[in-house]
Amino acid sequence: MPSRQSLHFSSQFVISCGTVTIDPTTKKVLLIFNRTSKQHLLPKGRKNTSETLESAAVRETFEETGIRCELLPHAFPHRAPLSPEAEKENGEAGEKPLGTEPIAVQQRNSIGVWKIIFWFIAKADSTIAKVEGTQEAYENYDTIWADANAAPRMMTRQGDKEIVTKAIETVLGVEKSEL
Repeated sequence: MPSRQSLHFSSQFVISCGTVTIDPTTKKVLLIFNRTSKQHLLPKGRKNTSETLESAAVRETFEETGIRCELLPHAFPHRAPLSPEAEKENGEAGEKPLGTEPIAVQQRNSIGVWKIIFWFIAKADSTIAKVEGTQEAYENYDTIWADANAAPRMMTRQGDKEIVTKAIETVLGVEKSEL
């Protein structure tokens, strides 16, 4: 059976990056509430030219929330091969080392433009005050630290709910049935 394919030239898509940012100490998840659309969302946005996916995810999280985060190494299953250096370090253990690979990629079609979103797991300290004035003029977001057990149910989009659930399970070791 032939594989499904699609072709989109650069004028037909945007690359976005975002995070599920978790404070493992307080078991809270960073969300934004869009006051205009009344939606709970994850922070994300478009990647700039020559910017890495990882840098875009961290930058967009900061810009939309005022919270500084860093990517969190995790053991989420992925299909990325190990680098030769990681293979040497890993030796005969057979387990993949912790990494910061994206945990999901999501596609949305909005007004004829494909949005391809790479989702990363990040960590931040929920007890530190946010930096004010980081949002773009058109962004009308509240920054929310939600309890991990409530965060998936708060999400407006089903895909975001699934991504948050998987991230919480990975970072906090909480099973889906416990959320």
